Amino acid sequence: MQKGNKKRMKVMTPYLAAAFDRTKVSDRKAVCVVAETARSLGYEVDEIALSRSSIRRERMKHRSNMFQQLKTEFQEKDAKLTVHWDGKLLQNLTGKEKVDRFPVIVSGKSVHQLLTVAKLASGTGEKQAIAVYATLQDWGLADKVSAMCIDTTSVNTGQINGTCVLMEQKMNKKLIYLACRHHIMELIIGAVFNKCMGFSSAPDVLLFKRFQAYWEFINKNSIRQESIIRTFWPKWLI
Repeated sequence: MQKGNKKRMKVMTPYLAAAFDRTKVSDRKAVCVVAETARSLGYEVDEIALSRSSIRRERMKHRSNMFQQLKTEFQEKDAKLTVHWDGKLLQNLTGKEKVDRFPVIVSGKSVHQLLTVAKLASGTGEKQAIAVYATLQDWGLADKVSAMCIDTTSVNTGQINGTCVLMEQKMNKKLIYLACRHHIMELIIGAVFNKCMGFSSAPDVLLFKRFQAYWEFINKNSIRQESIIRTFWPKWLI
């Protein structure tokens, strides 16, 4: 058999593809890594299937296969699930403009899985509900979801067009609302502060700015509430 007709060896395995993805190695850089690794092991580069396009095809194939395997294994788990979501403006992968990225996660007893990081045209309650429900349907998990973990913004909790209400309508059942504890305490503390100090539309609160600047000088092992109050709280409130 002539050398030119010799079948080339494939080196891209699912684990190697996953390693390149985890370490954020581009297709072109992966070609260099594989080529030099082959040489160090005594192989000639022309003996292996190696090009940027072949590396890309193999990586895409292994990603798809691993995703389908992960989805199938997760669908077989018998667990009641809570669905989590939250939007964030991030730079688009193919440009410099900002886009609304929308991760959807489910969790339950001993399970936790990221389902998608969708790109939304807008962050309205309706768009979010459509994205969450479509993701649950795609994974075959809609019947297993019994609760929603959310922040307390109006886009989620609105009585008419909030994501939670629309989700219950789409799923045709009542779901438990698990509001983020951070946001709950933020609302309570904010209400207390506004009651004592008065409402302010300023972007920064000077009291908190002073506290933040002084934080590194505070002995965290012997913090006493009254000493902090005397240092930062207005005299007329002490």
